[in-house]
Amino acid sequence: MEHSLFFLHRDEARSNHAGSKAVLDAEVIFMQLGMTPLPIYSSGNSQSIKKKLRHLGQLSRLLTLPMGSFLFIQYPMYRMKRDYVDLLRKVKALRKLRLVFLIHDLEMIRHAFPENPDLAFRDREMLGAADAIIVHNRNMADFLEREHNVDRSKLICLGIFDYLVPTGTLPKTDISDKKSICIAGNLSPDKSGYIKGLIDLLPDDMSLNLYGVNYEQGTAGSNVIYHGSFDADILPDLLNSSFGLVWDGPRSDTCAGNMGNYMRFNDPHKVSLYISAGIPVIIWSEAALAGFIKERHIGFTVSSLEEIPEKLGNVTEEDYQSYSSNLYPLMRQVRDGYFLKEAVKAAIDSAGV
Repeated sequence: MEHSLFFLHRDEARSNHAGSKAVLDAEVIFMQLGMTPLPIYSSGNSQSIKKKLRHLGQLSRLLTLPMGSFLFIQYPMYRMKRDYVDLLRKVKALRKLRLVFLIHDLEMIRHAFPENPDLAFRDREMLGAADAIIVHNRNMADFLEREHNVDRSKLICLGIFDYLVPTGTLPKTDISDKKSICIAGNLSPDKSGYIKGLIDLLPDDMSLNLYGVNYEQGTAGSNVIYHGSFDADILPDLLNSSFGLVWDGPRSDTCAGNMGNYMRFNDPHKVSLYISAGIPVIIWSEAALAGFIKERHIGFTVSSLEEIPEKLGNVTEEDYQSYSSNLYPLMRQVRDGYFLKEAVKAAIDSAGV
C-alpha cells in the first residue's frame, strides 16, 4: 500500500475469551498489511509520575507521524479517556491524519436498556472523529446512519470477523455424530443463562459439548460434557461437535435482554470460531448474521431453542455434506484474515480522498 499506515497498539493479555483473540488477530493482520504499531499506554487510576510520564511520551509519538498518515484504532479502548479523543482530534488536524476505527463493540447498542450516557457519549465522540469506520455488518451500518446521522460513505462492512489459526491445525473432516452441539465462550449464567433451558430440551440421543470460562458444573445433564477452558488459538482444533450454537441471553425461547438484542447488530466472534473449526452453525433467526448463515448455506436458523431437536434430527447426510463443503472456502478465508484485509483496503479507499 502506498500510504503510511499505523495502528494504536494496546497491551492485551492473552486470555481464553473472544475479546482478546479478536484484538490480537487484528493486530497480526494490520502488521501483515505493512502497518507500524504505535504503543499507547494508559496510566489508568495510578498517580505514579513515572507511569504518567511514560504515557505522555507514548502519546507524543502521534506528533511525529508523517503528514497524511492513516491511523487505525481498535474500538473501544476501555482505558481511552475523553482527553484521548480530544488529543486525536488535535493531532489529526496538525498532521492531517486519516483516522479509521475498527469496531469490536458499540456500547450504545450493547448497553441500550437502559442507556448508559457515558458510554453512548464516548461512542458518539469516536464516530465524530472518524474518517472511516469498519462496522460489523449492514444492520450496524444502518443503525449508525439512521440513529446518529453517520455519513454512509464512512461505513465499511466487515462481513464477519476473521479467526487466525496457527499453521498445522486442521478442522475436522468427519463428525460421526450428527446430533451433537457445542457452545464455546463465556458460560456464566448472566451471559449464557439459556444453557440450562437447552439442557432441559435435549433428547437422550443429542449431546451438548461446552467449552469456556465461568461454567457452573451443577447445571450439567447426562448428555452434557464440560470440556474446560482453552487458549483461543487452539480451540478450533478441539471442538468436537456437528454444529456450533450462537445464542445469547437468559431465555431459550428467544434471545432476550441487552445481550440478546445486541445480536441483531453485531457479529458474534464465536461464528468465526465455528467457521474456523469447520463446524456448521445454528443461530437465532433474528440475528444480524442469520442471513449470512442461510445465504452461504453453512447451517440453519431457529427462532427458539425448542426447534433444535426437530431441525437437528431432520438434517440429512446430504445436508451436512453441503454445509461442510460450503464452509471450506470460508474456513480458509477467516484463517487467513481475508475479511479484515478487504475492509482495510476499502477504508483506505474511502478515507483517502
